[in-house]
Amino acid sequence: MRSPVLLIFLLFQYTEPLNVLFYVPTLSHSHISFNAKLAEVLTSAGHSVTVLLAQVDDTLSIQNATDYTVLRKKVGVPHGHLRQVLWSNPGPYEDSSPLNPQIFYKLLKVSKTFVTACQSE
Repeated sequence: MRSPVLLIFLLFQYTEPLNVLFYVPTLSHSHISFNAKLAEVLTSAGHSVTVLLAQVDDTLSIQNATDYTVLRKKVGVPHGHLRQVLWSNPGPYEDSSPLNPQIFYKLLKVSKTFVTACQSE
């Protein structure tokens, strides 16, 4: 019984803080707030965290990041483009099945936006 306790004690004694890089595409506020919370938890545990925001939607950003570094990278998506593509037709009360031609077309436009973001420098 004493050896597992001793082993656990020794493992915790020799841990080192990590350098963590989060790659976060700015797709929605929920993506950013979730990853910001993860960064806060990791920094409070003693790790060094850098959040790299790929600006797919340039209207979104992390606010009040004091414990970790935030870097923003423009990825070639025009200002307001993703928001316009995501929130245009079909409306909230229309059939959102991927088999609906309007939804399928919307998914194609969104995926083209992501391809543009990936191909930029």
